[in-house]
Amino acid sequence: MHTLIVLAQLDAHTPFDRIEAHHLALTRDFVASHTDNFWRRNSADGHITASAFVVNLAHSHALMLHHAALDRWLQPGGHIDDTDQEPLSAAVRETLEETKVAATPATVNAGARPLLFDVDVHPIPARVKQGTAEAAHLHYDLRYLLVAPTDTVVVSDESFAFRWVDIASLAAGAVDSGIARMARKILEK
Repeated sequence: MHTLIVLAQLDAHTPFDRIEAHHLALTRDFVASHTDNFWRRNSADGHITASAFVVNLAHSHALMLHHAALDRWLQPGGHIDDTDQEPLSAAVRETLEETKVAATPATVNAGARPLLFDVDVHPIPARVKQGTAEAAHLHYDLRYLLVAPTDTVVVSDESFAFRWVDIASLAAGAVDSGIARMARKILEK
């Protein structure tokens, strides 16, 4: 994972609101102070994760998963592997692993490089994962907008269920505030 790639993406990102601006500053500081391990799970402070706000072709619905470990409806995503070239490739990989959807990154202009879509910092509670105690920590989540070529989804054992949710209802805020923010970004395009 190349620190300069991640820092360049963070520097190029324009936050949607003051909350995301705060999360962006926290994330940039975290990456800058953990240059050789910001994505690895061995930092007690937390680590960078990558997720995807997956929308259908019409950009009218987003894919939500009922996360088994956290018992919440969330977007696909997860930990960055050492083999991932950058967070975007981790978000695409995680989406495929969790849903069997071969989603592709959305771009602002045809042929342009996909941009970072959202930055969120959120706590992960202490828990036992695969028989190992995991302390409470932070996820510095880099989120990318992906487009699904189909509405057919096969969820992995990491989720209980999936649903395609209307973007407007997500933006109304009956979900995690970061998910509502991403939905509002779609509506305001």
